[in-house]
Amino acid sequence: MSLPDQSAASNSFSTASNASAAYDDARLLEQGIVLAREGNTWVVAITKGAGCGGCEAQAGCISSAVSRLQSQTLLPIPVAPGDAYQVGDSVTVAISGKALRSASLIAYLVPLIGLLVGIAAAGRMSDAAQLALGVLGLLCGFGVAKGLLRYLSPQGLAPEIVGFAAGPGASHDGL
Repeated sequence: MSLPDQSAASNSFSTASNASAAYDDARLLEQGIVLAREGNTWVVAITKGAGCGGCEAQAGCISSAVSRLQSQTLLPIPVAPGDAYQVGDSVTVAISGKALRSASLIAYLVPLIGLLVGIAAAGRMSDAAQLALGVLGLLCGFGVAKGLLRYLSPQGLAPEIVGFAAGPGASHDGL
């Protein structure tokens, strides 16, 4: 009788492992409109807030607050071989969950480390010096984070167009 219990425990463990793996492969999807093609880059206008509407953390999320202030953003997306999109097409843009978590970690953690290093470098200096070095460290951290994100963007952190958008108002002129 213990064998079925072990099997059930094993099945629940593998389900949890599979759920974790599925979460790693999850993608954030947004709708956008192709505005232009500039060399090897699509310029896509993303309407903000669509993804935030279904998120449980939107009340305490800074991205949700920024989305309400900024209704649209232009997103450069690398052109993939075989792309048949045209200016004016409604498309679905995706970024992998892993890339989103990596970018968030870099964007928040690196400036925090810069702040802490700046404060630590001030040592036993006055409070004003600690504040000044902390702010300097924070700004340096933002610069390093921005550089890292630009460097890593072509290596998997960049969003991609995954297809034509579905739904009312979607344009499929390229088909």
